[in-house]
Amino acid sequence: MDFVEFKELVFEAIAQNDGRWTWYQLDRRLMGANPEMTTSLMPAINELIRDRRIRVMPDSPIPGQPRYEVVPTNS
Repeated sequence: MDFVEFKELVFEAIAQNDGRWTWYQLDRRLMGANPEMTTSLMPAINELIRDRRIRVMPDSPIPGQPRYEVVPTNS
């Protein structure tokens, strides 16, 4: 799987669980089926944030494990 495809999988997983998942849940969900992408999760999340497709929620209950949500298209 290439990085662009993987980044879309990350986005879809975040969209399906909008605001509920941290990088840890994303890792558990996606790495079983895509072990070759293990080092690509955080770069994918960072690109999605940079592209303003997702954002970090400010009220994360676990330090160091921010939750992610989709940025509304009208933002």
